[in-house]
Amino acid sequence: MFLSFVYREYCKEVLILKKIAFIIDSSANILADESKDIYLVPLNIIETRNSDEKVCNASTGINLETLNEKIKGGSKFKTSQSSIGLLQQTVEELTKKYDYVIGFPISEKLSSNYATWKSLETEFKDKFFVFNLGSVEVGIVWFLELIRDFLKAKKNELDPKELETFIAKKKKNFGGVLVVSDVSQLIAGGRLKGFKAVFVKTLKLKLLISMMPANGGLEYFDKTKTDLAAKKELINFLEQKVNLISKKIKKAAVITTILDPKEREKVVHEFQSLLKDKVVVEEAMFSPVIAIHTGFSNYALLVEMED
Repeated sequence: MFLSFVYREYCKEVLILKKIAFIIDSSANILADESKDIYLVPLNIIETRNSDEKVCNASTGINLETLNEKIKGGSKFKTSQSSIGLLQQTVEELTKKYDYVIGFPISEKLSSNYATWKSLETEFKDKFFVFNLGSVEVGIVWFLELIRDFLKAKKNELDPKELETFIAKKKKNFGGVLVVSDVSQLIAGGRLKGFKAVFVKTLKLKLLISMMPANGGLEYFDKTKTDLAAKKELINFLEQKVNLISKKIKKAAVITTILDPKEREKVVHEFQSLLKDKVVVEEAMFSPVIAIHTGFSNYALLVEMED
């Protein structure tokens, strides 16, 4: 009798649980996984060489090693937003299988992709919703885990305003800093120019760029002469913004465009030491779509703090 009751209650839970699909773009640096209801509408990478243009899928069309070789060989790269047609087709197909479809594109301040995705909400009213996480890379993956748990606790009933409030609150727990040692791509993309570009490149300074989801963009905030000074300034900055040292760290990851495994391991070990082993520091590579803009031989520390 008791087991029968438990089974009926379980079936009731399953029956009333709404189905939700999540769509990401290449900035999350993971591929689609239908077993986890994750779908991908990639960004595009455009290569220009000798006036010829070649467009490829930013998620599967090129890796960091090839990108680095091509840049050294003289190719110029830029990124472009997702195909609106592919996005529309993907959402249309998913709304037939899921109660809700949620989109998490690259941060609004980094690309027009967010605005393009957002424009489709009216076409798929009450079915498709787009949110600005203000994040990239593993930060999007961490957010996705939080949001999945948040919705599951509500039996996957989606209230867009409620989820927006939840995301805004959680953004305050996220922080990151990018340390740029090689500014070549920043200069090539026009993000660093004039006297400042000459000054930084000549003196081989390390640029520190904030990656704060609460702001949603990338902002220069300091420069240092040595790598150790950059790491210490990074730690101080994140202590001011998210209480990195004084609060409990939930997750931390070093994300790099450093191609040498030993050099990557060294950076991770140094941060593990600076954080006094408060958390196991994960290691990940930047996606090509981000590396095109930030360049190579660079790294970032991303953290998620406990509430």
